[in-house]
Amino acid sequence: FKKEGLESVRPTLIRGWSPLIEAFAAHRFNLTHLLIPIPIWMRYNNHFPVKVMAWDHTNGSAIVVGKNSGIKTFKDFGGKQFAMPFWYSIHNIISQLELKKAGIKPVIRPQSAKLAPDECNLLVMAPPDMPPALAAQKIDAYCVAEPFDAMGELLAGGKVLRFTGDIWKSHPCCVVCMHEADAVDPAYAAWSQAVLNAIVQAQIYLDANRMEAAHILSREGKGYLPFPAKVIVRALTFYSPAYYHDAIEHPQWKQDRIDFEAWPYPSATKLVVSDMKKTVVTGDTAFLRKLTPDFVAKDLVNYEYVKKALEKFPAWKNDPSVNRPDPY
Repeated sequence: FKKEGLESVRPTLIRGWSPLIEAFAAHRFNLTHLLIPIPIWMRYNNHFPVKVMAWDHTNGSAIVVGKNSGIKTFKDFGGKQFAMPFWYSIHNIISQLELKKAGIKPVIRPQSAKLAPDECNLLVMAPPDMPPALAAQKIDAYCVAEPFDAMGELLAGGKVLRFTGDIWKSHPCCVVCMHEADAVDPAYAAWSQAVLNAIVQAQIYLDANRMEAAHILSREGKGYLPFPAKVIVRALTFYSPAYYHDAIEHPQWKQDRIDFEAWPYPSATKLVVSDMKKTVVTGDTAFLRKLTPDFVAKDLVNYEYVKKALEKFPAWKNDPSVNRPDPY
């Protein structure tokens, strides 16, 4: 940010998605990241003027199961308790796709409710609470973004059943969001462009300097995240098909555990909207019936500033999640 002439305060860590959404809606922040389905829900259900400005990262999530859960495949999720970070999340979408494919019905009930052999109960849990809950056998599995998957492996006795990026290649996860007034007001154009320039440069740096970045982020480094370096190093660097022979079914995709690129592919936004219509969540989902994928891809996302940033800093095209023949 300083390189782009911007003053900024240290990022604020918030433990769960609900309080982050509330804080952004209350204008405590003018820049945040949100799980890609959240701004869709905010804009078209809650009528909150949010704009997606770029992607933060691709892949970077996994389904982690407890060592005593008995889960070896998705067919084993019958009768189990499965935690998600938020109903409107890529994690909920991808998990439900795989459960249904295995003949398991996703349901949302109290944890004390009796489940049929082919039913899996879904619940929302703040990401930091997931590894401890898995270790205490309060849940059988969870799907969430890093570094909580690495934490589940290293500190909670969990096992990665599947990486979500091995189910949906190079899927979006978190996206860069601004208030619409900031994104469209010509008075803020220079600021918005500088923000996107900084984000793209940060992504390029992260991609090329993973070990160094992991140590900077860790509590032993600059303390941006309250986790030991070994957890963040694993989250940023460890994606071995030989080690994860069950969790990685597509080694030929040649991905990383997490990748960083900003271009918000319209095709992915459209697919998220289509899949949201088929995903079990709580609350009123009537707004989804009125949405068309093409409309959301054009109305929700601002492509102007990120496109200029990507053209100015072309090294992003080296990221494995970029479509090399046609990067846009």
